[in-house]
Amino acid sequence: MFFYQNILIILLFKKKSDLLLFKGNLMFFKKGVYLSLYALVFHVFAFAQDIQYISPYKYPSPFINNISSIAKDTRGFIWLSTQGGIFRFDGKTFKNVLVNDHQSGNLESLAAKTILINPLSNLALAIITDKGLAGLDINSNQLIFHQIDLAGAGEQKQVLSISVHNGRYIITTVKGIYCFNIEWSQKNNSFTAKLLAKHEYIEPLLFCKVSESSFAIIDKLNQFYIYGLKDNGDIFLIKKKSFNFLPASTNEFFSIYFQNNQFYLATNAGFFIFSFPGNNIQSIKSYLLSHVIYNIVFNRANDCYVAANNGVYKLSASGFLTELRNNSTILNDEILSSVYSMNFDGEYLWLGSQNGLASLKDTANAFFNIKNTHSNNRNLNHVYNLGFTNTGELLISGENGLFELSHINEVSTISDSATYFLNFIGPDGYQIVSGLDKTYFLKNKNLTPIEKKYSEFNTLKYLSFNDYEYINENYILLSTENEKGVFIWSFKEKRLERLESYLHLPIAISQTNCLYKNQDKLFILTDSVFFEYSDNSLRRLQLTDKTTGRSFGLLFDMIEVNGYYYFTSYDNGVVKTDTAFNFLKIYNSASGLSNNGVYRILSVGDTALFISTNNGLSVLDLKNETIHILDAENGLHGNVFEEFSALKKGNYLYFGGKDGVSVIDVANLSFSHKKNNLYFIDYKIVDKNNIVSKTDILGIDIIVIPNTITQTTVEFQNVIFPFNSKNKYAYKINELHKNWIDLGGTNFVTLIGLSPGKYHLQIKAANEDGIWSDPKELVLEFLPKWYQTWLFKLLVLLTTAGIIYAFYRYRINQIKKQHQIRKNIATDLHDDLGSTLNSVKVFTNLAINGVNQNESLQQIKDNLNEATIGLRDMIWVLDDSLDSVDELVTRLKQFALPVATASNIETVVKADSDVNSIKLTKEEKRNLFLVCKEVINNSIKYAEASKINVSVFPSGKKIKISIADNGKGFDAAQVKKGYGLKNMQYRASQVKYKVILSSVIGSGTQVDIMPA
Repeated sequence: MFFYQNILIILLFKKKSDLLLFKGNLMFFKKGVYLSLYALVFHVFAFAQDIQYISPYKYPSPFINNISSIAKDTRGFIWLSTQGGIFRFDGKTFKNVLVNDHQSGNLESLAAKTILINPLSNLALAIITDKGLAGLDINSNQLIFHQIDLAGAGEQKQVLSISVHNGRYIITTVKGIYCFNIEWSQKNNSFTAKLLAKHEYIEPLLFCKVSESSFAIIDKLNQFYIYGLKDNGDIFLIKKKSFNFLPASTNEFFSIYFQNNQFYLATNAGFFIFSFPGNNIQSIKSYLLSHVIYNIVFNRANDCYVAANNGVYKLSASGFLTELRNNSTILNDEILSSVYSMNFDGEYLWLGSQNGLASLKDTANAFFNIKNTHSNNRNLNHVYNLGFTNTGELLISGENGLFELSHINEVSTISDSATYFLNFIGPDGYQIVSGLDKTYFLKNKNLTPIEKKYSEFNTLKYLSFNDYEYINENYILLSTENEKGVFIWSFKEKRLERLESYLHLPIAISQTNCLYKNQDKLFILTDSVFFEYSDNSLRRLQLTDKTTGRSFGLLFDMIEVNGYYYFTSYDNGVVKTDTAFNFLKIYNSASGLSNNGVYRILSVGDTALFISTNNGLSVLDLKNETIHILDAENGLHGNVFEEFSALKKGNYLYFGGKDGVSVIDVANLSFSHKKNNLYFIDYKIVDKNNIVSKTDILGIDIIVIPNTITQTTVEFQNVIFPFNSKNKYAYKINELHKNWIDLGGTNFVTLIGLSPGKYHLQIKAANEDGIWSDPKELVLEFLPKWYQTWLFKLLVLLTTAGIIYAFYRYRINQIKKQHQIRKNIATDLHDDLGSTLNSVKVFTNLAINGVNQNESLQQIKDNLNEATIGLRDMIWVLDDSLDSVDELVTRLKQFALPVATASNIETVVKADSDVNSIKLTKEEKRNLFLVCKEVINNSIKYAEASKINVSVFPSGKKIKISIADNGKGFDAAQVKKGYGLKNMQYRASQVKYKVILSSVIGSGTQVDIMPA
């Protein structure tokens, strides 16, 4: 941080001859002083350097801790090996990748020591604790690890290290060094490993890649080797040597790195740099000799990051060692104090520790936070105002006191007994400090009431000020906090009065928010209007959009840049006007501001405006009119700022807020647009039994969803580090939507109740700068349920057609039956009634001619009676209201009783009560009646009976009729051959009945008419 840039380190020695040279950042000593001793001395004076904000990534499980290695694949995902297994990190979610344990047959989350990704093939190899080597094909998205059989490698379950050289894998176990060709077979869904060469009888401890054709090994006996690798995979020894410069306390080796033709060794006794020219190991430098060093990694500038047991250090290419220190509000030093693994991906340094994962941007720090005092660790609450003293210290006015930041980055308390709103350098060089209800001047860090020095404040000593501006060398304009208006202070004349009184104007100004001076004009901003003060005149102005008539109030700040004015209007945004204050444009949250609750505005040259809000800082690029957001994730002290607290000095911007002060080094601040890196990640389905399952879909273009699924959720992620929480998403389904649907920060879409078919789901993402990606598409095919298939629909169609056709046939049959009934009735009318009427005609002619006149008239009478009865029978058959069995029984009584009585035959007609509700068709009614009528007639005419019984019983859904007499009987066998019985059988069969005749000579006759 800039507070250390000008510090000079001076070392005092007993003799001047002991100090040989100060060169750059390195100190050299002569007369037998070893370089290792220098390193120890140098470490005592090592600087602490504030680093670019560290982004911590939390995971709701202890298994993400103790990260032993970190790798990044070509898609941009981060892979971790931990004590809880292998994890893939997309910037938001840690996905646990399960290991297929061939012995138990289970998929487990097993502890892993190392993960390596081959960037050429995108194959990943992992060392699984106590199980050996496992592989992962990232291209085909096989997220299940497969244990690799290392045939020929001794103790293959105790794999120590893996490395890739020209596509070949160098694997070390406790028995030696092995060269394998490892491939993934997507067809067989498995890995194959072919042993090419081996070098046994050595127990490798550390492995280091020197080049594509050579590598270095340190064994358990502290022997150092360099091996070569031939094109065919053969391994051969180049050099071997024992260490002769390590301290006696060195008994553990943690990592080794080759860079700049030198080896960098991390041990339990420090960090060593050496080379291996010829056959001798030559020590070059050593650092941090009292520390345990776990890991080493280099950035593009050849700076070396060193992970120690008490923090992380940076060794610059020029040899300058600094300790990194984190100033973020989210993360203290819980990660920096326990880093076991590191990885540099070209932009970010990834830190894997005992306490989780973090990323560090490998650039100069642009942010510094002031949050508490150093002496008593007192928090800074609600910093209302900032100002510099004559000697360059930063004065901080806040809710809980007045504080000072010294040149050596220490915050001390001046007063903690009151609230302070304003501080500035007064006319005599004293610091003027305004409190809640009183104003002071500061001398020797003591606050004295202002009236003790400036008597003009005697009558107004309880005024509280929130802003000031020097009008000239004689006058200061003061804005009050307690709504007492604006005062003009003529300190040479010892006068203090309200501005309106000074100008002899009737205008009354009570509430003020800000004063702004631009050349010879001074502006006073209030909640409703603003005033222009110039040449001892005051002009009242209103900020209005004349096109819409909209007025803008709550004006907290303004600035003039490039011939335009910019006003902060709380709850509206930033309003841009021309020099005549004509409205031109408004920038608000819809334009990209972090929030419409805007306060202060500072300019950086004529290129950018920094705007404080109640939700972070917004940076308006005036050239491109794009807006960038800065907040706590970027390294600010917090997201809530105060309305009067902003200050600029040189390249530094100062913004005070709720929990402290953010200092921004503009020279180190850059806004590089992060490239969107959007992928579909997972899809989750819920079936009808509420069983949830989740599947990785990275690299998959189409998903087939079974018909048992009731809910489908598709998850996606814009893989950007570290500020992925600012990503925004939108989606549309081409078959359902015309326009994009905004999802905000939600990175998933849940689909319920979609009809079967194919749907094209499109997503797009915007990074923290609001730049949208190209759309990504996923095809979702929802399978139909059994009742939604075309086969079922065809079956329903055919069934419906069949029912309609059956109903049609039924209706035709009914019409045919009605037609047949009518035909039968017509035939009966023709045969019976026609012949009867014809007989009447004959007998009428005979009676007219006097031939057997009495006999002819009697015959006419009988024939007419017979015709009348037949006609009544036909009418009865056709009457729909008489289609019951009860009506049939009534009709039989009406027919049988008169005829039988005339022949002195007792006749009984009875029916079971259960038959009354049975309905008969017209054909049944007619045919059954005719059959019964013929049977009764036969009994009367031929049986010589004295009694006839007619009984009706139910028979299923139909009826049974029994007609019995006590006549003389006859031989039934002879009668069956007659025409009468055949006629009865025929009539009965037409309505699906049958006639059964039984008779015994001398014992009567019985005829049963029953369903066939």
